[in-house]
Amino acid sequence: MMIYRLLFCFCLCILTGCSEKDIVMQALTYDEQGNYEKAIVYWDKAIKINPHNALYYVCRGADKDELENYMDAIQDYNLAVQTDSFLICGYMNRAGSKYAIKDYVGAIKDYNTALKIYLFKTEHLQIKFIPLPNKLPFGNMTIDSNNLIEEPQYHIDDIIIYRGQAYYQMDSLNLALNDFTHCIDRQFCLPFCYYWRASIYHKQGNADAACNDLRHVLFYADKDSDIARQAQKVLDKGLDILEAYDLTGDAK
Repeated sequence: MMIYRLLFCFCLCILTGCSEKDIVMQALTYDEQGNYEKAIVYWDKAIKINPHNALYYVCRGADKDELENYMDAIQDYNLAVQTDSFLICGYMNRAGSKYAIKDYVGAIKDYNTALKIYLFKTEHLQIKFIPLPNKLPFGNMTIDSNNLIEEPQYHIDDIIIYRGQAYYQMDSLNLALNDFTHCIDRQFCLPFCYYWRASIYHKQGNADAACNDLRHVLFYADKDSDIARQAQKVLDKGLDILEAYDLTGDAK
């Protein structure tokens, strides 16, 4: 799933002290180089200096995800949400790790928790999030009254679209259908939602609806994108080759 390392580090570098900031910057440098083992060493150092910063655990967990060390990543996300129980990205990243190990029930539980926190923050704390329609979900950032960059956040539709994937993998097709239809109705991430919904309709035996959604994929997606090519291939060769399409861009 999506890892928001660069966004985290903008936040961390502003809010940390000088030596702590230097360590975070070094971790970021290694992350940008794809040297996740080295980055983890520096996140270890940052955590030793400031074990109360929940985002450090999320960043270290994100690196472990990159190394496909999902169980250790989950432990870091556990520490993150224990440190800050309202940290949406902690639950979302943990859900992504659980999804990777096929713990779809656990993933859905974390997505639902993230959704509850999101609604609490927007309705009671008046935090506003800017949606990114028709794009892959990326964590959005909030600005506090002092213009300090805070925790990168997900838009509500990010949470719902990922939850829909987990429902699909569990064969809870009606629940998955509801989530993807919700995002389509809100004009969010349309090519991917239409593709996933086409996969659901195909599983439910509704070939006409599946083909119609695949045509919507072609309408909304860049014609040279992988998902557009995949949709065209299915329309040309038949629905039997239709598979779910992960938001990372890989057919499943």
